[in-house]
Amino acid sequence: MTAGSVPVIDYRRGRMSLQWDVATGTWSAFDEPPGLAHGVSFIRATGPNVCLYATGDALHLQVDLQTFVLAESGPRVTCRPYLPSFGLRRRFRIEDADGTVLFRHGYWGSRYNDFFRWLAAAARLPEWRRHTAARWTLGLSPASLREEVNPPAQPG
Repeated sequence: MTAGSVPVIDYRRGRMSLQWDVATGTWSAFDEPPGLAHGVSFIRATGPNVCLYATGDALHLQVDLQTFVLAESGPRVTCRPYLPSFGLRRRFRIEDADGTVLFRHGYWGSRYNDFFRWLAAAARLPEWRRHTAARWTLGLSPASLREEVNPPAQPG
């Protein structure tokens, strides 16, 4: 890991590891997977590119060029169904403590392995944030990290 880049796994692609560039909010694929990964990314051609990674025992959520520290006093991450679409469309939001929307993204949801739902549910838990920040700062093998963040499909 260098000062400006972080090795992470791709949430959707089973064996892909990426080099996340913190300064630009972009990524490049590794030719050979790194020994340790420090986070997970969600990459789409139409954006937004999202990466959750740990450095210095803190979790950082980066959406394109915007970076947020997920801490007790940090922003709130939510993901809710949009009711007029019968719950098929979802709204992912990052809000400040006073409710100011810092980022929002609407998308058509998946029944299984929805990155934004996983992220919102996990980020809500203070113990998960502390534990994950410490473990991911040290790094995990890409396979271990993948099992942790992308369990087998479950109805939900």
